[in-house]
Amino acid sequence: MFACELADPLADVFNSSLKEGVVPTQWKEAVVAPIPKELPAVVDKLRPISLTAIFAKICEGLVAKWVTSDVWTNIDRRQFGAIKRSSTTHCLVSLTHFLYQGAEASGNMGRIVLTDFTKAFDTVSHQRAICRLLSMGTRASVIPWIVSFLTERRQKVRYGSALSDWETLTSGVPQGTKLGPVIFVCMINDASQSHDDRWKYVDDLTLGENRSVRKQSHLQDQVDSLEVWSNTAQLKLNPKKCMVLTVCFMKSPPPPPPITLGGKPLLAVVVAKVLGIWLQSNLKWDKQVCESTKKANKRMFMLRRLKTFGLSTPDLVTVYCGYIRPILEYCAPVYHHSLTNKQTITLENVQRRACRIILGRHYHDYATSLQQCGLETLKERRNNLCRRFATSMEKSERTVDLLPPTRLASHGRNLRNSKTLSLPTTRTSRFSNSPVPSLLRILNETK
Repeated sequence: MFACELADPLADVFNSSLKEGVVPTQWKEAVVAPIPKELPAVVDKLRPISLTAIFAKICEGLVAKWVTSDVWTNIDRRQFGAIKRSSTTHCLVSLTHFLYQGAEASGNMGRIVLTDFTKAFDTVSHQRAICRLLSMGTRASVIPWIVSFLTERRQKVRYGSALSDWETLTSGVPQGTKLGPVIFVCMINDASQSHDDRWKYVDDLTLGENRSVRKQSHLQDQVDSLEVWSNTAQLKLNPKKCMVLTVCFMKSPPPPPPITLGGKPLLAVVVAKVLGIWLQSNLKWDKQVCESTKKANKRMFMLRRLKTFGLSTPDLVTVYCGYIRPILEYCAPVYHHSLTNKQTITLENVQRRACRIILGRHYHDYATSLQQCGLETLKERRNNLCRRFATSMEKSERTVDLLPPTRLASHGRNLRNSKTLSLPTTRTSRFSNSPVPSLLRILNETK
């Protein structure tokens, strides 16, 4: 409303701050909201999100953009977080393709190590962070501003209506800011760079290995190398939260060697949550469907309460689309084509229930209610999401390496289907219905 009136004075403040390399004190104050990573909330599984001044975020955005452009060519190609045209879906499609592809080979064993850094953002050394930014090519002119941004920060914690006293910080980068993740991406940039099969999403790091069961595993060597790196970087790995997931479809596979960290064996699991998606060792999606429907159903009370308060049908649909449906569609391209008919119906039943609540006594049948609410079936929505994501793969530097060459590039002959992509040979329906082959078929339909 007052954009024109605020533009000039704000520009003066921004220019003065950047020129002098000094961040206003008010911009370095944050109210921290502890957000539970999972429910019920546990003290050691809270994500501290810093709520900072809006004007600070605007100026941070400018600096973050400059830093990203400076270090872009040096950022680890396996880093998917805080990167343009990249998302958790891109990361998970790449990771699951690695597992599905490995499982396609007879006598093969795939393993991934899910690592966890103890309070990763909170323990970053300011001196090391600045040195890393400089070594990666950040322009010297913004370094004083970043130093000021990191030092002498104050925060207080808000829990419910209670507020703690102010506390001055001596280390760490704030979560919930625009610049914080960019700094951390640079901080973790050279972790496990000698290992090709790695996936990073800001502070989440996963190591992988596909091998014949007859060959020796080298995954322990990679974990040892990461431990040495973390000690040097002063970022502590937490053995209690690091896990190992093994994928092997042999009838009687040999037991894989245990993976240890700091002399402690890592927990071997058959299901693990990675970037919000549940992965199973059998590469099925029962747990993912179960947990997402459970979470979505818990939010139905919101629709019921708003319905009793007389909220209109269009507004109830908006609430459903904004707060409930995204839970059922999160990272859909990762698992959509592998869902069974039963799982598809289970997901659809959640939307059917939402329609019953929204329409009340005016509900007749599911197909009619979708028309009344202006909704598509969840299956149609997932198909559309997959089409959009398939197109995005061609534009993202993080997944373009998953795309095979066109038939023209493979055979050198300009035939009718020369622009289509060469599909991988699949031995099992499991691999055929996995993310990458399915998305490649979608891309070929558009050629």
